[in-house]
Amino acid sequence: MLKEETNEDSNAGPKRLRSSIGGDVFDFQKHCLFCHDITPCILPNEHDPKVPQQYRVPASRVTTDKMGDGETYKQYLLDLCEKRGDELGRIVRNRIIGAPSDLHAADAKYHRSCNANFHRDAYRTTMIDSKGSADDQAFAETVHVLGCDRSKVWNSLDVEAVYVDKGGSVMSRRVLVENVIQHFAENMLALHSPGVATLLVFRKHVATNLRLVDDDQNGEMDECIR
Repeated sequence: MLKEETNEDSNAGPKRLRSSIGGDVFDFQKHCLFCHDITPCILPNEHDPKVPQQYRVPASRVTTDKMGDGETYKQYLLDLCEKRGDELGRIVRNRIIGAPSDLHAADAKYHRSCNANFHRDAYRTTMIDSKGSADDQAFAETVHVLGCDRSKVWNSLDVEAVYVDKGGSVMSRRVLVENVIQHFAENMLALHSPGVATLLVFRKHVATNLRLVDDDQNGEMDECIR
């Protein structure tokens, strides 16, 4: 999709965009499209021969204007900026929108490492969002299962098993149980004891499932199982 440009620069004038940060001017022919800051971007054929190879940052020029599905490369990058939803996405988006034409015609340059990072982080954000949405669904189905069987005394292991069966994977058992308790609020009673799985009981069915007594040894009212 992106290839290194080895030919001499076009004779066309530079395409410039005033940066929203400070008074620097972004120039597609001189700067990296994907760098957070306005940073010089030098192609292999533009380097001073005296500059050692280890000090040369690999760079290329945008040489495509359309993706395989017909979408413009410009729109493709704008979609990635939207997926990122961060400051770098906003900066790159402003640069792209300021291009007078497609990025190929604008002779846009980029550091290869910056290009890779920009794309990788965008897809990582998409995967996280997707994973989060799937986990939200798994939690919703878990509390639905519990709510449909309110007469049962649930323990934390049972709840976790339902959550995993529904495709959940993000929340730990402790966090899951805390969220379940918060979800049902005053309708649920949680019973904790060291070394024993937490028991979850719907208050409406407490009388038929448990006998609650005062624990006078602690000098305060505790809910205990006897």
